[in-house]
Amino acid sequence: MITLGELIARLRVYLQDLGAILWSDEALTEAVRLALAEYNFSLQVSPADTLAGLDGAEVTSLPGGVEGLLLIGSIGYALESRSLKRSEGYDPSPDRIQLQAEAGAAMHKLFEAMLRLKAQEGLRTSSDPPWPAEGWPVDGREEPLP
Repeated sequence: MITLGELIARLRVYLQDLGAILWSDEALTEAVRLALAEYNFSLQVSPADTLAGLDGAEVTSLPGGVEGLLLIGSIGYALESRSLKRSEGYDPSPDRIQLQAEAGAAMHKLFEAMLRLKAQEGLRTSSDPPWPAEGWPVDGREEPLP
């Protein structure tokens, strides 16, 4: 299973920042933290999945095949954060800021779409129905129908 350090290394490859010039480890850690939180919230993971090295977690509990999804979300958060930071100061190339913001938004949109697909897949393959076993009350009654 992947660790925080390995995920940050992969992020640096995709963000073309192998020398850690543009993104600090703290900034990328926060991007990963946000993506993992959105993953856990969107899929209603309980208990929340963890990533070894993030927030004191000793082990990674993410299911296999989720690393790419988490990477996409982390890239989106990192790009959006960087474009916001750059927009607050003088930049001789404002078009680059806009392109970075658009790329971040596109990655985040892709991440959210993939989370929706994963949630739907979970509903299709789950042995538990997505409704209470006793059914829902009808016509304003407090107790379910027999």
